[in-house]
Amino acid sequence: MLLSLLASRRGASTGEGQSFRWRGEGVSRIEGLSDTVFGFAITLLVVSLEVPKTSTDLLETMLGTIPFIGAFTLLFALWRAQFEFFRRYGLEDTRTVRLTGMLLMGVLFAVYPVKFLATFILLTMPRALLFGNGDSLKQIMPIERLPLVFGLYGLGATWISMVFNRLYAHAASCGDRLGFTELETFDTDEMRRRWGIFAQVGMFIVAWCVAVLATGAHLHARDNVFMVVYYGGLIGLIVLALRNVRHRRRRAAERRALAERLPTS
Repeated sequence: MLLSLLASRRGASTGEGQSFRWRGEGVSRIEGLSDTVFGFAITLLVVSLEVPKTSTDLLETMLGTIPFIGAFTLLFALWRAQFEFFRRYGLEDTRTVRLTGMLLMGVLFAVYPVKFLATFILLTMPRALLFGNGDSLKQIMPIERLPLVFGLYGLGATWISMVFNRLYAHAASCGDRLGFTELETFDTDEMRRRWGIFAQVGMFIVAWCVAVLATGAHLHARDNVFMVVYYGGLIGLIVLALRNVRHRRRRAAERRALAERLPTS
């Protein structure tokens, strides 16, 4: 009953004209396992397990909450995405269970890389820039290891995005059994496309990093080749981002047109 109330309130607050009916009204075993894994992953992000003993330790620990918030926000977004999937479709079949297992493996795979990146960008870099300690950045992130590190993030993004893409593709294939409306069919297909775009970005990053590594051994003799690969990758990412923005706007317009055409209940 409580979940149904939340579903109705959520639909009324979206402003989309018609809410996505929630079919999952209870916490299944696979969803309970997912919550446990996400909770464990968040535990791994904890700044420190020890109580600070000095004011210096306290200040250092509190500074560590900045990257914690960034990493926590990303994990929470993934949890929310999975939560909405289970609530919208209520699927507990074999394929959903297998894909969920792959998703949880991807989340655990990404925990420490995400924590490292959040710490590096939100804490290490600002401190190095403020205090002029550029050598510390080189020690933590040597330039020759950048392609390997970012390739790791690209792999994690591809992994998680592809699983969500397959989950929504599976939900779309169950549309007749679940009794989708036209708008629900549209939204399901849109989520499948959206996660597919994220997966393409991840695969592009992996391919870009591989290309940079392939030319890295010949930097002095092939500077032009390396620059083409490097700046070509940046341009490619910008093009993918702009294409995603255009796609989102076009699909939003199509959804509004569909919602206006359908009878209101």
